[in-house]
Amino acid sequence: MSIQQSNTDAQPKGKVLVLDDEESIVGLFKRYLSNVGYQVSTAFNGKEGLEVIAKEGLPDVVVTDNDMPHMSGIEFTGRLYETNPGAHTKVIFGSARLNPEMKYDAEKAGAFVVYQKPLENLSDLKLMVDNAYAVSKQKPITKP
Repeated sequence: MSIQQSNTDAQPKGKVLVLDDEESIVGLFKRYLSNVGYQVSTAFNGKEGLEVIAKEGLPDVVVTDNDMPHMSGIEFTGRLYETNPGAHTKVIFGSARLNPEMKYDAEKAGAFVVYQKPLENLSDLKLMVDNAYAVSKQKPITKP
C-alpha cells in the first residue's frame, strides 16, 4: 500500500487515535490519516490508549486492533465508554481473526464499525474514518 493522497482540505478534520501492537501498522495508518487531514495520536495497546485519552482528551475516532498485549481492543472499547458516558467518539474495530462471536462482542462494547484485517486498500481506512468522524460530529436528535 502506498501513501500518495494529499490533504486538499483547508482545515484539519479531527482527532484520531490509532491502537495496534504492530509498529508498522501504526506508522502506516498514522502517515496516511495525517496526510488526508487528521490529527493522529498512537498507542500500542488498549492500556496505552486510555492513557493517551487521559492526557490528550477524547478523540473523534479510534481505530483499534483487537489482539494486543495488556488490554484487547474489545476491553479498550468497553472501558472507553464506561469511563466516558455519552462520548461521541466512534470506534473502528479490526481483527485478522474476526469471527461472529468477536464481532458481536465488539459491537456490544460499542464499536461503530467492525472489519476483517488486513485492509485491501488504504482508501477503505479513509472511508471508514471519514464516516465515523461525520457521525461523531452529528448532534443527537431530541424529542420536541
